[in-house]
Amino acid sequence: MGVIESLSAGYRLVGYRLYLLVVPVVLDLILWLAPRLSVENLFERLAEFYTSMAQTESLSGDMVTLTQQAAALIEQAGRDSNLLHMLVSSSLLHVPSLMISLEPMTEAQVYEVRNPVLMLGLLVGFALLSLLFGVFYLGMLARYLPIGQGEKGDSLGRLFYVSGRRWLLTLLYTFLVGFAFFAVYTPAVLGISLIMLLVPALGSGLIFLLGGLTFVVYFYLYFAVIGFIVDDLSIFDAVMRSMRLVRHNFWSTLGFIIMLNFISIGFSLLLGSVAAQQPYGTVAAIVINAYIGTGLAMAILVFYRTRLLRLEGHKDVIEI
Repeated sequence: MGVIESLSAGYRLVGYRLYLLVVPVVLDLILWLAPRLSVENLFERLAEFYTSMAQTESLSGDMVTLTQQAAALIEQAGRDSNLLHMLVSSSLLHVPSLMISLEPMTEAQVYEVRNPVLMLGLLVGFALLSLLFGVFYLGMLARYLPIGQGEKGDSLGRLFYVSGRRWLLTLLYTFLVGFAFFAVYTPAVLGISLIMLLVPALGSGLIFLLGGLTFVVYFYLYFAVIGFIVDDLSIFDAVMRSMRLVRHNFWSTLGFIIMLNFISIGFSLLLGSVAAQQPYGTVAAIVINAYIGTGLAMAILVFYRTRLLRLEGHKDVIEI
């Protein structure tokens, strides 16, 4: 199936099954109604460290500017921070969320997290939960995908069991990818930092290349987790299949991802003004965004599986 056909099939499969929206709707309601867990104080300390670095006489003018910009960005991130955002896995498991893209509600109660150890503990705990919620969410969608080799989880209890197994696999995959990035990026960042002190322009170029490398890795591993859910693949098989699928469908995959982000960001901007009309507008915007995002997530499953069938030599791909 092409890009448009996959999108159309995704929304047809979601149809009137509004119970598929439960996970994103509940998570957005939590982000809206629960107190905001802010780390502004911790970020302010980090920004002060960068500000003090900018006052070092040995730094060049370019480095001073970059350091000041970093301090300003850190301060802004601290003001908008909410650790509960870690409950939503949008990039990895495609769980839609409107509230993450909106500015913090001014009337929301704020709890300041001042202990860095507590902050790390909450981050890890919420990240683990986000993977569990995301795996269960995609598992619910995969039940209504008429193609795929993975277990559908016919009953709710069976779906919970299967989701637990897939969650452990996704957790291990995330750890391995994170460890690989840490092993590669830590010496790279240290080396670039030294280069920035000597040749700021070259250092900026290397930072750009490092960011490009991150995008390439993300792009080629885009369907790896989908392989866990739809086909119950091992980590190695899912990674290899994702890379093979993207390599043979490079431009269509790139266009598909761009289209997904264009639709998602566009509707988030439109629904932002609706969500400002509390409380009914917020509830309506959350539900609408969840439906749009769920259709897009289903379209990802359709695109992945139909492209794979065609890659395996099935010319007459099943019509969904």
